[in-house]
Amino acid sequence: MILTGEKVNLRPLRETDLTFTTEMRNNKTLKEAAMMHPYPVTIQLEEEWFMSVVNSKSNKNLFFAVENIETNELIGFAGLMNINYINRNCYHAIVLSDKANKLPGSGTDTLTLIVKYAFQSLNLKKVNAEVISENIASLKMHQKCGFEIEGTLKDQYYAGGHYQDVIIFSIFNNSYA
Repeated sequence: MILTGEKVNLRPLRETDLTFTTEMRNNKTLKEAAMMHPYPVTIQLEEEWFMSVVNSKSNKNLFFAVENIETNELIGFAGLMNINYINRNCYHAIVLSDKANKLPGSGTDTLTLIVKYAFQSLNLKKVNAEVISENIASLKMHQKCGFEIEGTLKDQYYAGGHYQDVIIFSIFNNSYA
């Protein structure tokens, strides 16, 4: 299944994406902006994580490759995590590489597609996100897509030599247009 937007396609991850995801998950800037763990990711660790995602049958975590719609170039990955089908909510994450900078609006398009999928295909009621307060682009993207701030976790995340606040965003199915 491929989700098609105006600028990007979201498709299932493939084994050929492994090198790309390893590079992204070892990029210090991306790790800090996306609140990933600070430890190096070996190809063996990435392969173990990758295969667990690709082979999972639980449907609690769904990950997609993000491709430039015009070139089919891989520019990132996105996911819905901790999907709770009883309470009908989840968290989302988007990690875009520097290649996405050549495609303005790709983050907004990715977020729109993943939220639409959560609401229309999975019948979820609410999608949550956590964004560090210094990630201005992500803060603006979430607000542009209709997410509202639910709260702030003070000094929650340590990166770049200091603690940062984490903003909790959410969007409800009934407020999504």
